[in-house]
Amino acid sequence: PIYVVDFRQESHGLFNGHAVSWYGERDWGNVGKTRQEALQDENQRLRQAKGKHILMAKLDKKKMPVNPQRNKIETAMSEQQLVESAGWHYLRLTDTDHVWPAAENIEAFVDFVRTLPQEAWLHFHCQAGKGRTTAYMVMYDIMKNPEVSLGDILSRQYLLGGAYVAYESKKAAPGQWKADYYHQKARMIEKFYGYVQEN
Repeated sequence: PIYVVDFRQESHGLFNGHAVSWYGERDWGNVGKTRQEALQDENQRLRQAKGKHILMAKLDKKKMPVNPQRNKIETAMSEQQLVESAGWHYLRLTDTDHVWPAAENIEAFVDFVRTLPQEAWLHFHCQAGKGRTTAYMVMYDIMKNPEVSLGDILSRQYLLGGAYVAYESKKAAPGQWKADYYHQKARMIEKFYGYVQEN
């Protein structure tokens, strides 16, 4: 069986068959909301868009909108609806971009992994496929390969195209707002590794 595991807290879905996302500064459109509140926000946005003309734009490399256009929304669906219409399984964990996942989401993920059938195929994703995705891929790798050192797991996931989860910068440069979050990730991944080793 195929499982799509979606780590995005920010509201997203499909309009007229095209992927869309509501983007806030730092990709924090639903920051501070509970899982239920984030999903309510997403469902409301998707539901209210049907039949309306909505202004949409792609983001440039600086996360600024370019070439905005109004489109009439004929169809709107959630990612879960799309995934399940293909006969696959879907898990949504609403994690804030750039920061270490919330404890309740890690617990839900650990429980999910423990119940997976042996032949399960997993597809993890977030907005860009680097931060949240890599953090969870590292946790999955730790759970499935507890005999492998943390350094080897971190390096493997980095070489596969992810971010280096235990990245530590010596000194945050001006404007480097992510530095504290990177330090937290580095500390927490070590704690998670220790937790798996003990259990």
